[in-house]
Amino acid sequence: VLSDGIHSTPLNLAVYWKCAPSTTDLRLDYRYNPESMDSPGPLTNIQVLVPVDGGVTNMQSLPNSIW
Repeated sequence: VLSDGIHSTPLNLAVYWKCAPSTTDLRLDYRYNPESMDSPGPLTNIQVLVPVDGGVTNMQSLPNSIW
């Protein structure tokens, strides 16, 4: 395995997580990096799994996503 740091990954992620007694905030920023692949192609079926207790009352997503 040869790695050149973040430049060698096809999907760069930055995650921010803040927990308080009554709220939990999660932010996930991502960037597709086709230069990391010899033959660039679309990334499909990307899933983010987040265990949340107590239910979800508000979700914002750009682009739109399904909770």
